[in-house]
Amino acid sequence: MNAIAASPAGRAVARSARLPRTKLSPATKRVIVGSSLAALILLLGILSPVLTPYDPNAQALTSRLLAPSAAHLFGTDSFGRDVFTRTLASATIDIPLALAATIGPAIIGTVLGALSGYVGGILDSFVMRLCDVLQAFPTYVFFLVMVFATGGGVSAYLVGAAVIFWVPFARLVRSEVMLIKELDYVRAARSLGYSKFRQLFRHIVPNAIPQVIVFSASQMVFCLLGLAGLSFLGVGVPAPTAEWGAMIADGQQYIRTAWWISTLPGLFILVVGIAFSVLSDGLDQRNRR
Repeated sequence: MNAIAASPAGRAVARSARLPRTKLSPATKRVIVGSSLAALILLLGILSPVLTPYDPNAQALTSRLLAPSAAHLFGTDSFGRDVFTRTLASATIDIPLALAATIGPAIIGTVLGALSGYVGGILDSFVMRLCDVLQAFPTYVFFLVMVFATGGGVSAYLVGAAVIFWVPFARLVRSEVMLIKELDYVRAARSLGYSKFRQLFRHIVPNAIPQVIVFSASQMVFCLLGLAGLSFLGVGVPAPTAEWGAMIADGQQYIRTAWWISTLPGLFILVVGIAFSVLSDGLDQRNRR
């Protein structure tokens, strides 16, 4: 045994046995948990035609308001539609739309904020005054008014998000750009004669993107709640498409006798919101290290 331990192979095995196991940091764990949970719910929605035998929009008036059972895991609604199927199918509507309502304003805000922070002067003053005007009103109320004014629906939701939600992104990127553009490596790029466009979008903006991603993850929660709220009020995703906010509205009059119609879709909104909040928190902690 001593001869084996003294051999090169034996010493290598002994050293590997003593090596500490790599531990994930709390921030990395949060990122993994948050992203995995959101991805799992979206995957369940995509696979809902395979996981359940029911059509999310098919009505069966003879099976209306059935309590949760083996045949209907989440019960049925006032039209006899399977709540479990509709809840899963809603994930393929709510999450992608909330993502689109986040990415659009993020792009607009990043471009305007970067130009504002780098160029300065009149452009900076104009962009910041525009931000002040848009933020003079309660954001969510202003968003609802815009959607109502444009007739409601998915297009109105996305347009309203693009018009209003770019403001915090612009302010965030502007502050990051104003700090980064004074760093030594940017000064070096400037002294080498690089164009302003190259300095901004190759050397400055990429270093501001991590903060944009962190804020986007938290903004997803706001956009998700905004979509659910609009659908609850009847100006979001049009019926009979399965959508969490609309499902909550459908069950509000039966909350005492058929609580599952509203409660279970609401729980899915809560879980997805927590998932993106945890993801945002984890990303923020990683960026601060």
